[in-house]
Amino acid sequence: MKKINISNITSVILIIYSLFAFTSFKKIGSPYIDGIQGNNLIYLIPIVLFIKFLTNSEKKINLKIVILFLIYIIYLLLNLIFNYNSQAFYSIMIIILPMLLITSANKSEGKNVNQIIKVLVSLGLIYSIFIIFEFFFYNIIAQYFNLNTTADYVTRHTTMLGSSITTSYYLLLNIPICFMGFHYFDKKWKKITIITIILSVFSIILEQSRICFVILGIYLILYFLLFGKKVKLSTKILAVLGIIFLLSWVMSNESLSRLYTDYSDNTSTQTRISIIKIGFNEFLNKPILGSGISTYYKRLWHGESRYILINGGLSLIDPHNIYIYILVEQGIMGMMLFVTIFILIIKEYIKYMPKYIRINTYILILGQLLAFYGGSQLINEISYSTIFWNYMLILCSIGLYERSKKDETNSICNL
Repeated sequence: MKKINISNITSVILIIYSLFAFTSFKKIGSPYIDGIQGNNLIYLIPIVLFIKFLTNSEKKINLKIVILFLIYIIYLLLNLIFNYNSQAFYSIMIIILPMLLITSANKSEGKNVNQIIKVLVSLGLIYSIFIIFEFFFYNIIAQYFNLNTTADYVTRHTTMLGSSITTSYYLLLNIPICFMGFHYFDKKWKKITIITIILSVFSIILEQSRICFVILGIYLILYFLLFGKKVKLSTKILAVLGIIFLLSWVMSNESLSRLYTDYSDNTSTQTRISIIKIGFNEFLNKPILGSGISTYYKRLWHGESRYILINGGLSLIDPHNIYIYILVEQGIMGMMLFVTIFILIIKEYIKYMPKYIRINTYILILGQLLAFYGGSQLINEISYSTIFWNYMLILCSIGLYERSKKDETNSICNL
């Protein structure tokens, strides 16, 4: 059995900490800004990065990625100088620090793909079980411990990671990782992976994020089109029956009606459309450089201050749309740099992956890009952002490892 190196261990520790550490624990030692305490991941991530670089025997970095990050950091710091506010520097750290994990990608971390995917599948299984348990037993627990029993908490619970939406995004992120496991796992782990996927889908439905529910449908179509021919007929029949049963249960369960109510005539939908319009109008006022980090959208805020005014329009402090979020704060320049980072990651790493891993990575990225139309977690929730960029780090390391194997093969053939 291959040993998991220090770089693998630090990645897993950060993921576990982000998933399971309580909010009160994540606040320990973190700074107070506007009277609100932040998240101590802003200290832990630099420590982990330092350990990764110390233990990286290759001592190599991707200069293209590093230069692009430096340009992006300089741009955000200039943004801070010209649009300074009390939360700007903290907000920039939330955006940048998790992203910097990509710079530590190395082929040695990609060697242990089998073990690392098993860990990620196991964490997804544990979290799904926790969400299901919380959904069905929250009322009993809440009464015993005198917890919040308002309607929103009874049906859409928060977890250590964050809101029900954030938790759904994590599970969406993990499902393609589970499918990657089929390429490496034995029969025992394939069964565990199937259970994890089923429970993850069930958990996402219980969390009642409509956009995630739609993306689940897109996942289903993509996997059927891409891999349907390789699946046995009996498995297909069971899958279809399972989907019919699941949809019937959802439609008959009044507490899940949020998933299938008329979206166009829904208060939540109308509110989101309104705040996107307000945000887009603000972007049009300062389209090139934006209005500044945290000028309007704050990372730290009290519940009673969730509504803000933007040029006379009433908006939420979180627009629930990462594209509007970036355009308002960073303008077209910031959006171009942010998108370029993703494009460069695909160009430099993902194209070298084995086909099965590469396809699932594209599905993972597509799912997140669609999900971000209804959420801003990647740039305003450091716990989720840490998980996402750790996943990308692991996948990029797999790409580096596969490229090194091809380079070795080519060098031998050229002898």
